[in-house]
Amino acid sequence: MSIETHAGKVCGIVFVGHIKGIIPIDETEFENGAQLREAVGTTIYCKVLQLDRNSAIFGASANKLLTIFLGNKGINYIRRFFNFW
Repeated sequence: MSIETHAGKVCGIVFVGHIKGIIPIDETEFENGAQLREAVGTTIYCKVLQLDRNSAIFGASANKLLTIFLGNKGINYIRRFFNFW
């Protein structure tokens, strides 16, 4: 993962093969660009929200994936338990 700015927002950039994924910081649980930079080199799981096949770019959300797996109640529990996010 790397960091870029798109439409004035800090975004995490990931690649799946040759397809570029853009994850805006507000679609993650990171509070600022510094926290996002600390995640560079780690595995990020996300839900693909849009795909532009012609440009080979997708937009994604880590928040939406967590909601699917845990629901809002589960996310809040994990935040409290790990004092994370």
